[in-house]
Amino acid sequence: MLLINKQKCCYFIIFRGTTGGWSKHDHLHFVHLMEQYPPELPNKRMLYIDRMLRELSHKSRSQLVRNFLIMFHKLYYGM
Repeated sequence: MLLINKQKCCYFIIFRGTTGGWSKHDHLHFVHLMEQYPPELPNKRMLYIDRMLRELSHKSRSQLVRNFLIMFHKLYYGM
């Protein structure tokens, strides 16, 4: 399962660029919100996904989660 998700993230990075197909403004807003939460905060992912739903209201939850996965893989796997 992890391999399939890793392959999907690689696909989005390669074919949709480093912003996952989002506009540069939306992507930078997304990254800025992610950086505002400390790593040791419990339920960090849930908190910033909920905040992003309010601030990036034109994006769906699935789009936010997919972009999060792309950023996670880029950060930790260097893709």
